[in-house]
Amino acid sequence: MIEFVRDLVRLLSGDVDVNEVAAKVGPIGTDPGWPIPMELRPTAPEVRAARLARYPDAGPPYALTIEPADGMKPTVAELKSAFGDYQQMRTNRGMAPELIFAPAGGPRWRVAVIARLDPAVGDFDASTVARIVFRRDLTS
Repeated sequence: MIEFVRDLVRLLSGDVDVNEVAAKVGPIGTDPGWPIPMELRPTAPEVRAARLARYPDAGPPYALTIEPADGMKPTVAELKSAFGDYQQMRTNRGMAPELIFAPAGGPRWRVAVIARLDPAVGDFDASTVARIVFRRDLTS
């Protein structure tokens, strides 16, 4: 799964369009139009569900959200090993913890990896990830 996550960061770090993301994750199922994210029908075995949001006016991809398939959920320790240190984001009381890893990417696009965790299992680094958001930001 970690290699799949790395591949998505590499893909989203470039000048990519919606169809290229869909080719990697799965075809577009429902597309209600901007600003509502489109639903993808995952064909990648690592992914149970996926949504893709765009910049305004049907622009390039803004955020890809994936829910890892059962048995494929990475741990915090695995993401930390792949993407370095993280910061815990503020969430409302009772919500699952969210972590953001330092953005990585190319000269034009940077990709932040944001992980929402499953309920904690005691050792924070052993917690599994319920959802990963890949947020694309222009560097300039």
